[in-house]
Amino acid sequence: MTTCIALVLCLFTAEASAVDQTVIVVGDQSPPFRIFAQGGASGIYFDTIKEMGKRMGFTPTFVNVPFKRALDMMRKGNADMMPGPNYSDERACYMIYTAAELPAEPKAFYYKDQKNRIVQFDDLRGKSVATTLGRDYNRVIEAAPGVTIEIVRTYDIAVQKVLFGRNDLVILPEFQGDYLLRTRQLQLSKSPFKLEGKPSHICLSRTSALVARQKELQETLQAIVADGTFQKILRRYSRDAAVE
Repeated sequence: MTTCIALVLCLFTAEASAVDQTVIVVGDQSPPFRIFAQGGASGIYFDTIKEMGKRMGFTPTFVNVPFKRALDMMRKGNADMMPGPNYSDERACYMIYTAAELPAEPKAFYYKDQKNRIVQFDDLRGKSVATTLGRDYNRVIEAAPGVTIEIVRTYDIAVQKVLFGRNDLVILPEFQGDYLLRTRQLQLSKSPFKLEGKPSHICLSRTSALVARQKELQETLQAIVADGTFQKILRRYSRDAAVE
């Protein structure tokens, strides 16, 4: 009898583990970090999460939703994981900012007209800058005397604002900006001045079963960076493997 009960418990545990293997990952279209295409999801963040899944034994399912909708899904427990959102006290009420960090990346300013090229922070004086919602570096830009910020919903819209002369500059994560210029052949140039980047966190919904595996998440991501796998992922989206 005891043996039968133990067998049933093992089968139940195995079944529960199989169910838990699917992890819902939410995010918006933001190449080269998050790319949704007909062939499936890819990009630096998503490829890294796929590798983590292989090593930890879970299968990620990627869902393309706007940024605010992604946050709402995390809050309601309809998603497990969201890579890259900035920290806020409000978000920390329903998301855990794990110690699993993706490497920091500078934020670069791109321009169309040469007169808008900036080499130091003070050069932002009198400029209009297109940026996107929810970025912590927006507060830094606002500190520049006389700067005007136009906040839009997506990076694509922000880039178009500069291409059509409605703003002087657009600020983008450098790897993303360079990727867009290269793949879309945008007629923009990059300024020498950059803002220092911060590491991006892999966030978990507080209702996710992965919360109990935070330490394993951190160690797995550290191993992916240490053994060169992360650099291989970068090479898929860059001409070289270097990140400043």
